[in-house]
Amino acid sequence: MKIKQFIASILLAMRITFQQIMIALLFTFTAFAHTSAQEVLQKKISVSFTETSLDKVIASIQAQTDVQFYYSSNTINARRKVTVQLSKERLADVLYKILQPLQIGYKVLNNKIVLYKSDNDSSAAPQPANLPESGFVFTPVRTKIIGTVVDDKDQPISGVSVMIMGTSTGVVTDVKGRFEITVNDKNNTVLVFKYTGYKEEEVPVNGREELSVKLQAVSKQLTDIVVIGFGEKKKGDVTSAVSTVGAKEISKSVAPSFEQAMQGRMTGVQVSSPGGSPYNRPVVRIRGVSTFGSGIADPLYVVDGVPLSEGYSGSDAQYGSRESDVRGRVNVLSMFNPGDIESISVLKDAAAAAVYGARAGNGVILITTKKGKSGKAKIEISTVTGISNAIKKYKLLNTQQYTALAQEAIANSGIKLDTDTLFDATHASYVGNKPTYDWQTPLLNKNALTQDYNLRVSGAFDGTDYYLSGGYNKTEGAYHLNDLERYSFAGNLNKKLGKYIATGVNYRGVYQKTNDSYYNDLFYSASASPWQPIYDASNKYGYAPTVDATFVPNPDYSSTGASLSAPYMFDRQQLLYGTQTHSNTFAEQQINASNYSMVRNFGNAYFQVEPITNLKIKASLGIDWYNNVRKNWTGFDSYLFSQAPQNPYLGGPNTRGQIGIVNSTNFNIVQDLSATYNKTFGKHNIDLLFDASYQKTSFSYNYTSSKQANSDDPKTRFILQNIDPRALSVETYQKDNAIIGYLGRISYNYNGKYYIDGTLRRDGSSRFAPENRWGTFPGVSAMWKISRESFMENSSFINDLSIRGSWGTVGNQEISNDYAFLSTISPYPFYSFGSGNGNGNGSVVNSVSLNDFPNRRLTWEKDETKDIGVNMLLFNKLTLSFDYYNKLTKGILQTTPLPLSVGNLNPALTNVCNVRNAGIEIEAAYNSYINKVHYNVFGNITTNKNTVTKTYSDLPVRKGLGGSNISVGKPVNYFLGYQVGGMLQSKKDVANYKTNVLSDDGFTSQNYQPGDYFFNDINHDGKISADSDLVYLGKPNPGYYYGFGFNADYKGFDVSVFFQGQGDVQLYNYEKQYLLNLTGNGSNSITTVLDRWTPDHTNTGITRATRGDEGGSNARYSNFYVENGAFLRLKNVQLGYTLQGKILKSATPFFNTIRLYVSGTNIFTITKYTGLDPEDAILQGAVFTPPVRTFTFGLNASF
Repeated sequence: MKIKQFIASILLAMRITFQQIMIALLFTFTAFAHTSAQEVLQKKISVSFTETSLDKVIASIQAQTDVQFYYSSNTINARRKVTVQLSKERLADVLYKILQPLQIGYKVLNNKIVLYKSDNDSSAAPQPANLPESGFVFTPVRTKIIGTVVDDKDQPISGVSVMIMGTSTGVVTDVKGRFEITVNDKNNTVLVFKYTGYKEEEVPVNGREELSVKLQAVSKQLTDIVVIGFGEKKKGDVTSAVSTVGAKEISKSVAPSFEQAMQGRMTGVQVSSPGGSPYNRPVVRIRGVSTFGSGIADPLYVVDGVPLSEGYSGSDAQYGSRESDVRGRVNVLSMFNPGDIESISVLKDAAAAAVYGARAGNGVILITTKKGKSGKAKIEISTVTGISNAIKKYKLLNTQQYTALAQEAIANSGIKLDTDTLFDATHASYVGNKPTYDWQTPLLNKNALTQDYNLRVSGAFDGTDYYLSGGYNKTEGAYHLNDLERYSFAGNLNKKLGKYIATGVNYRGVYQKTNDSYYNDLFYSASASPWQPIYDASNKYGYAPTVDATFVPNPDYSSTGASLSAPYMFDRQQLLYGTQTHSNTFAEQQINASNYSMVRNFGNAYFQVEPITNLKIKASLGIDWYNNVRKNWTGFDSYLFSQAPQNPYLGGPNTRGQIGIVNSTNFNIVQDLSATYNKTFGKHNIDLLFDASYQKTSFSYNYTSSKQANSDDPKTRFILQNIDPRALSVETYQKDNAIIGYLGRISYNYNGKYYIDGTLRRDGSSRFAPENRWGTFPGVSAMWKISRESFMENSSFINDLSIRGSWGTVGNQEISNDYAFLSTISPYPFYSFGSGNGNGNGSVVNSVSLNDFPNRRLTWEKDETKDIGVNMLLFNKLTLSFDYYNKLTKGILQTTPLPLSVGNLNPALTNVCNVRNAGIEIEAAYNSYINKVHYNVFGNITTNKNTVTKTYSDLPVRKGLGGSNISVGKPVNYFLGYQVGGMLQSKKDVANYKTNVLSDDGFTSQNYQPGDYFFNDINHDGKISADSDLVYLGKPNPGYYYGFGFNADYKGFDVSVFFQGQGDVQLYNYEKQYLLNLTGNGSNSITTVLDRWTPDHTNTGITRATRGDEGGSNARYSNFYVENGAFLRLKNVQLGYTLQGKILKSATPFFNTIRLYVSGTNIFTITKYTGLDPEDAILQGAVFTPPVRTFTFGLNASF
């Protein structure tokens, strides 16, 4: 006991000695502090507290005066309650009135006030007018508090302001959400956590030295995670132009591919629907059309960090080309199950896309798939079943109406053909009394079925997260025998091996079958003669033949000749229903077939190590392999139903048909090594990225066809055994290309207020000559968060206000010819030597020629983009975003004419042309409540002005009658055509017109008549000529496009409505041009022709019925067929109900949530366009599938 007392005495003495030393040190500075103390005590403040602890009152005084209070918790009870109501009084008076009753004295040193326990009674307490110069003071021990700040998904939040309440002392969290702050009194300190988009939190320390704080988001617009390419950020921290769409919006699309989910929901991203086909490719353009000709305008797609590459993609597979035939119509992106996608991010400006350098010229679309989330295992089931129907059909003439039209056209022109006996009521072949056959309805698939089923299992535990899914989708198209069937599997596993190592693997496999066995479209069916039948019960196939054909032996046939010849040849071919007899495509669908079978294996794996804190080194390998096999079958009897029958005996006397097999393989491998480092130094945050990557792509195909098939059984007809070798044709092709790149990026922000990001990428591409393979692509962006400035702290409604700007350059290496810097060799030319033996051709030998002019200076097209934007969050409810962009694409490939003396057949390719795209993007969303009803209203609009600014010598790349024109000062692919001046109504009008117009290239007979169009002589030279009288008719690319809608939910019920549309766009209506047929030649016409000009009906815009030269003149390419392509479409409506909580548990203990919903897609469209669909308007020569209206029922369940 004595020992303990002795030790206690020593400690007390040490304590008293330490206190005396501190007193001495403080009082040394008393003389210097006197003047400053008087100034501090003269400050006027206001305090109003009732039964409030002394520490909170002191905190309020500190906040108003910037004075720091010091006291010992051992002598001063700061938890004592006080009541004080003082307004605009001196600090000295306030302290006196608060502290005197508590017997607390104070000492002022500069801007510090030291409190001490007074030993005097109240009468001897220091008065404000006579402050004490001495007293007992104890400086409290300062404590370091550490902690982490996370969001409601347990993800760390960087840049959070952590302040000591009532002071200006604070820090910000680092990239891992961590912070360190030193406080004077850990028992009585309150920390305030602030971050834009989150609810402010006040957290008492309560003696703790380690804190974990979770902030609740008040605006998802600022707090959602955005994938930016080689990383991710909070949306509120993104300095460049990036648009995103999440899994919730993706799930509302019923399309088998994910591109449709972006339609109308993103600024700067235009997605054109492929109509009612389940597998046709949508057209995706980011901030306008940036290239033409040999360049490919499609964006780069990156799935889980692996850039995709498809052989024969984009514009090098134009409709009708060999490349298009090999590639086929099936969208390979439909092989990614949209249900497995977590988010889609679009990098729109060059500063954001510069991380992909030479491949990012048309923008970059980042696909991030789902992963397991923390918590116990979660099982999800989703099912969707629906039906689709074509929305519109053409209104056509019946047989009697068409007969009257043809008779009128014959009478007006005086031209009569041999087949016009069909319209002669006195002739046996007269069709005017025949029935009308509907060729549209049998083509359309009524109540086409949509089925989609998915099962997912996911979770995370002990540093491991996992995700598994299996899916089945079958979607029938608008036409019969037009469907897609997909089986998909996906899985990923990520594991942390201790504190410093992480690894993961991601795999998805897909098997997809596509039936492409339709041999016409609605446009072709509509033009069939209305009297031509489809069905014939006496035919073995049940369909009406189109031709009467007989055969005779071929006198030149040889069974042993060098080439295979037909043993029989046509003796007679006669179309049964006139010159415009259509192929009976319904019979061809049954006899012939075209099917795709596709397999895709996609995956990547990574290994990451953190050798030192915050430095992560990651190596990854990605592989994308898919095989596409297309099998075409043409049955022997198909000639009976063809408009232009081919000899079925070309494969020999016993052939059962013809086959074609295209087997293409695409192999894409990506190797990547990256290092990231992030660090917070006080209020400074820095994030560094270095990356090196190598990507190689191989594309090959084998095209095998045979005129001979030994079986017509679908199971055996493609077996190429015992086939005459002369019937076979084999073609092979392979191309390889590679790209290597080095990337550096630095991101810095100060106190979550000032941001700057810089990117530099250097790429080398095998597509160009060695001396021009390397290019450098920089990007820089910056942002100022004005709302974080001190002068904005008292704003009552501005929660976030940011200004950002960016500049950068990216490239487009996707040109049609991978080796355009070399000349191809043609093996087809022949050369003759002499003329011996009386043969004028002499001795002919094979030769070679160099067709192309090799240009080793060829390089990628480059995009330079400037962007300035503003982001706002107002009232914690309204988000606004504004962007102005200006993108200049330089060095677009153009063919340049060469003198014949050069000796090359083809013109040279050079980087010559420039195109500019500029516009604005506006996005807004408002979130709020009406009582218990939560609602969200949103909308966006993008404008685009597209202009060609440079060509070779400013000469047009293409300029002529029709579309796809390219000229300086005009938009890409603009229309040129004749301008209709009006209608000739009388013989006098005709005479006057002939006086002014001496010739017309489109009306060579000059047989003008009342009821004909007259066309404007633009240059007033007395001639209507395609050389000088064509005018600008419009542009096919919209000047603006938009989307808007709203969501609401109440007690488990939810509803969403979404509209999208476009404007300032013109479409050339090919449907109108070809179906407004006034010649009576046998092809059917739309009912608009019933309003045609006649002597008794002159008040109309439709010309007279006529044939020959004048008929062609009236139907020439002109402004009459150019229409407003603007539309507003109710794209999607969805109504759902979610069962959860006690109600669900009482019904079934197995499920956590069950959601039932009904949905409608393409409900209605408002447009002035008279064709079937302004979004999928017919392109000349392309296949057209009408849009469908779809209604679905869905169920989502989790347990």
